[in-house]
Amino acid sequence: MLPLAWFVLLLQDQATVDYLSRVGHKVSRSAEVRFVNDADIRAAALPGDRVEVSTGLFARLQNEAELAGVIAHELAHGAARTQCIRFEHVGPQEVGSQDDRPNEAKADQTAIQALTKAGYNPMAMLEFFSKYRRAATDLPQNYSAEDLLLEKLELEATDHPLKDVIINTPEFERIHESVK
Repeated sequence: MLPLAWFVLLLQDQATVDYLSRVGHKVSRSAEVRFVNDADIRAAALPGDRVEVSTGLFARLQNEAELAGVIAHELAHGAARTQCIRFEHVGPQEVGSQDDRPNEAKADQTAIQALTKAGYNPMAMLEFFSKYRRAATDLPQNYSAEDLLLEKLELEATDHPLKDVIINTPEFERIHESVK
């Protein structure tokens, strides 16, 4: 989990607060999701099924399914009490431990189950992480783009139980425009 110091200013716009609550509750009934005003691409699981998502990350999302994926992934880390290396910025001397790799895979698998149950397309989460991985050169290299590709291929090989998955909503578009 990230240190609380980066959480600069919570956005208090009621429409945004309500929207994040609805998306969070689709993924987990006990989730509490908040935006923080921070240009960096960050998200963090906090104690008590809480997730904070930076406006910088939100601005780079393409749809609501990606947002739900980030929330589900962070909730999985919070439940397992593990740190998410995908959103951890490290210096050149610091790298995540090799033990982080199974934690990321487990968080993804848990998130995929939650997204499927909530009606979201879980592939959107993996696609966002793949795009983010290519764009963020300062991330630890022990969890690679190849790992994400393998997860995507495994998901594609399964019989996806959903027919009408949620990708995007007009509400996401409206909030997304206001945050950019």
